[in-house]
Amino acid sequence: MVAGFQDGTGKTVNWSPSGKYHIYRSQNPSGAGNGHSNGRYNYVTTVTGTTYKDTGCPTGTDCWHIVVPADPTTNAIIGCHSEESNPNAITLSSFRAADPAVNWLLYGGLGLLGLVAVVGTVVYRKRAVARRAVARRAVAR
Repeated sequence: MVAGFQDGTGKTVNWSPSGKYHIYRSQNPSGAGNGHSNGRYNYVTTVTGTTYKDTGCPTGTDCWHIVVPADPTTNAIIGCHSEESNPNAITLSSFRAADPAVNWLLYGGLGLLGLVAVVGTVVYRKRAVARRAVARRAVAR
């Protein structure tokens, strides 16, 4: 999906690349007050190109659209759907590489876990040896 707009005559939905697409629309908000659709879309039409004007969605009407690639000859669906048209809450606010130095916490935690396992095994074995020794003394008496 690429930038579109909504005005008093409807909502214009744009996408790229050009081709034949099925257009689906939802006019049902999620109910969570988050500006999203409830995910139930109904088929509207099939178009060829990169734009569609939905006159059923003038300003003030909640409308979400997805476009699905269609085979130019058979109209069969030949790809996955687009991202939801605006309004949506997907925004990439920043992008950066993480500093590998922060992995010390993971490695330290795994090392501590290993140390606890080793100490636990040693203590368990010492107790088992002590129990056997006590049992042998009791049998010897």
